[in-house]
Amino acid sequence: MLVAGLMQHAADPFGKKEKALLYFAISILFLLVGSGRYGLDSAEVRCLIGGNSCKE
Repeated sequence: MLVAGLMQHAADPFGKKEKALLYFAISILFLLVGSGRYGLDSAEVRCLIGGNSCKE
């Protein structure tokens, strides 16, 4: 999305680039922070340590 925002829409106004740059920022945020307790890996860990959210 960074390439789309900066290369393909280089001559366009910011309003046209905004969505591509926003999607890029959100993907970087998820890459750095992770999905937390709502992620599939977190549910798997809860299941392995004996949590109640494990379906058997």
